[in-house]
Amino acid sequence: MCSLYRRLITTFLLSLVLTLTQAYHLRFWTVWCRHSAKSVCVIDIEGGDLQHRSNRYVDRFGFLPFSSKPDPYVVVRHGSIVRKTQISGNSLKPRWYYRSMVPFYSKRGFHITLYDAQVFAKDSIIGRAWIGPLEAASMIESGEAQVIPIGHNIGKIRMRISCPANLKDRKLPLDYKKSVLPESAQTIPLLKEKETN
Repeated sequence: MCSLYRRLITTFLLSLVLTLTQAYHLRFWTVWCRHSAKSVCVIDIEGGDLQHRSNRYVDRFGFLPFSSKPDPYVVVRHGSIVRKTQISGNSLKPRWYYRSMVPFYSKRGFHITLYDAQVFAKDSIIGRAWIGPLEAASMIESGEAQVIPIGHNIGKIRMRISCPANLKDRKLPLDYKKSVLPESAQTIPLLKEKETN
């Protein structure tokens, strides 16, 4: 009987210690993973250059035996935000000229996946790339479009990540479209503006 109580007390204390340890680690990870949106970034995906040898058996129908060109599109993930370009049909040198505005989380990177659109089958993955948080910050600071490889001997994507507000500022200026964005970007409706009547 005494050993039963000893086992129960030991089990209770062990579960209490494990629970406290798990709570401590959970608290640590929730503090670490708390990503507040510091500002807004603009993702520009200009185009790509795919290698013919590695993409020669890719076709839209998924079963044609002869050589065909892929129908590529790009999916960009930044945290829980997902953006997708249009399909550039039957091309090894796709041009998307895609622009999207997303909240920028300074502790998260950008996951880029290049897909081949299929008609009768699930879209197949052509290549993937990862832009880490530090690389994204350097891309934003430079403001230049960069060529990103999407796999060994598969191809490259040319894209730019820019930020209309300073990364250290938590609030956007009220007139950020006119003060920060270039003239070409001001014509694109990036955010819904209030209608004045």
